Amino acid sequence: MYVTQDQIKKYLGINWSSSLDTFIDTLITATTDYVERFCGDERYGKRVFEAPDPDSDVIKYFNGNGEQRLYIGDCRSITTLVVDSDTLVANTDFYLYPLNASTEDVPFTAIELVQPETAFANSNPRSSRTNPYIFEELQRSVVVTGKWGYSASAPDSIVLAMLKLIGGVIKENIGDSDLREVTQETLGEYSTSYAKIKDIAHMIGVDDILMPYKRQRNGKNKLFQVS
Repeated sequence: MYVTQDQIKKYLGINWSSSLDTFIDTLITATTDYVERFCGDERYGKRVFEAPDPDSDVIKYFNGNGEQRLYIGDCRSITTLVVDSDTLVANTDFYLYPLNASTEDVPFTAIELVQPETAFANSNPRSSRTNPYIFEELQRSVVVTGKWGYSASAPDSIVLAMLKLIGGVIKENIGDSDLREVTQETLGEYSTSYAKIKDIAHMIGVDDILMPYKRQRNGKNKLFQVS
């Protein structure tokens, strides 16, 4: 959960009766879904900005693509990488990209195999091979164990976008009234349809806040291009 009910109250400067707690939780869930869908893509799905609880390693499988670099979606860290049944060693057999992701507060999105010329310089035991190392085009030939998602906790901009969006939905339901106490009666016939949230997000500029975090083709994002 990227935001709490207390944060929403402080942001809007309002309170609500306990009878609306369930609705606000539903609204948080619905707006979270919108944010993650907006920032995600069809290939890798939603873009998640918070670690699960418990934050355990998860195994994911990928097909080889016949190239030296394989895009894997958002990954915070890799514990084990197995390619064609061989366990590879980080910074010896492969590098994670972007190279400076950890210092730029963005996720790793790709794995690139160390090539023969670099392997030779590093005294890599695989250095006798002269052909380029590639992820062979085989099904489920790449097994990655690690922690996934954009970040362990939501960036400040994502939190701000959530607060603005939730506030927009609430204010639309209560109209222009300068209310400081929201009740079921003042909120009226509230709803949380995806289409409604989408319209409000565009209208109040939430999409502009989210755009730098939107995943682009090949796992890239506008905030930090994979290099």
